[in-house]
Amino acid sequence: MVIKDVIDSLIKKEITLTEAYDFYDQIIDSDSAHAMQQMGLNKYEWTAFCQAAPLETLASWRAEGWPRTCLRCHKEIEVQAFGWFVIEENQKHFLVHINCLP
Repeated sequence: MVIKDVIDSLIKKEITLTEAYDFYDQIIDSDSAHAMQQMGLNKYEWTAFCQAAPLETLASWRAEGWPRTCLRCHKEIEVQAFGWFVIEENQKHFLVHINCLP
C-alpha cells in the first residue's frame, strides 16, 4: 500500500487507524529523519504528533480546524508561531501555551 498523506488517508477512510500506525512504525524504523515527509505531515502536525497527539486527533484538527484558544488561559493560540503544547484531559487533546503549563 502506498500512502502519501496519512492524515488525509484517515480523513478519507482509505486506511484504518491501525494501518496508519503500522505505516508510521515502518517509516520510523527505516528512516526517522524523513518520517514527517513520508507520512505527509506538516511541521505543526509533526510537532503535535511528537507531543503525543494521536493521529485521529490530527485528522480531526486538519479536517475541522486546529484549536484556537489555550485550554488554561483562554487566550488565542497562533499555531503557526508554535509556543504551544498538546495536553490530554478527559480523553481529549487540547493546546495550551507553553507558559501556561503547570
